[in-house]
Amino acid sequence: MQFTRPTHGIARLDAIKFDAKALQKDLDKVLESDWRRRDVGQGWADLMLYQNGEKHRLFDQCQEIRRAIESFDAELLDACLALLEPGGTVKEHRDISGGTPMGVARFHIPIVTHPDVEFYVNGKRLFLDEGEVWSVDTSYPHRLHNHSDVARIHLIVDVKMNDTIRAMLPKLSFREYLHKIYFVGICLWKGLSLVFRPKELWQRVRDIFALIFTGESRL
Repeated sequence: MQFTRPTHGIARLDAIKFDAKALQKDLDKVLESDWRRRDVGQGWADLMLYQNGEKHRLFDQCQEIRRAIESFDAELLDACLALLEPGGTVKEHRDISGGTPMGVARFHIPIVTHPDVEFYVNGKRLFLDEGEVWSVDTSYPHRLHNHSDVARIHLIVDVKMNDTIRAMLPKLSFREYLHKIYFVGICLWKGLSLVFRPKELWQRVRDIFALIFTGESRL
């Protein structure tokens, strides 16, 4: 598999590209009420097409989007459409659920985007073009800012890591192995900080076990 890796934590799969126009046509089936506004930034919303084994009605109706989701030869964990409104922003953060240290491979397929959308991964600004397929390890720091006048929409697909998916991705460097150790350390430190908040600690433990053993993403 050929790929372009502009920085650690992200790689474009050069041999795979979807018809952006066909993906955009599927968006015509999405109603405003389908979007779920979430407090993860300003102007952010998502639409869970597949979660915890349950399909949204649009999963089967949006045939091109479904074809993209099912193109990965691995167990599907989650699939969603993610929208960032004009002027929207998401501050720098890390996600546990989309990180390869947790055995998850996360792929972004931009459906609607614009050159004025700022997407930073591991401190570097990147442009993900419509229809491309990008592997994004969100255990690395990343942030977003939509300076354009269009809503940026990505299809995000989480699958369980296996040998087929691993062969599609760049081989890990020594620095990336160190990152995995560092990230596990961050998770442990956050866990220790919850010692005096037992209810929250127990919930986090349950969430992590659900992610690892059942593929249920709650993080």
